[in-house]
Amino acid sequence: FIGKTAMERISREYDMKVARIELPGTKGIRPVRQNDGVLDKHGRSIGWVLSCARIGEKQIALVYVDRESLEENDAVGLYYSARSRSHIQQGRKQSIDKGELLEPDLTGKVEDRFAKF
Repeated sequence: FIGKTAMERISREYDMKVARIELPGTKGIRPVRQNDGVLDKHGRSIGWVLSCARIGEKQIALVYVDRESLEENDAVGLYYSARSRSHIQQGRKQSIDKGELLEPDLTGKVEDRFAKF
């Protein structure tokens, strides 16, 4: 197609990718929301949640993360960002920057990008 060469060249420069993660979703666990922080196994922020859906006893989220940071089955953490003034007063961050060190609120794992049901 027209522009294929340019698209291939530009795609090599991307430093982020979309990945799918699985997190616990049993009753009483707060739902994951857009812009919550995604953390690597060391607690370093590597991206953000794009969307999430609860499926049975788990939550499946699409996340936008550093291209080289995660592989399938890697452990991943999630940091709930502040959703109200009271959360901010309790010390919760309203926005998360890449590279910040944080304590995860939930842990899960990276799944294959395309689910097979």
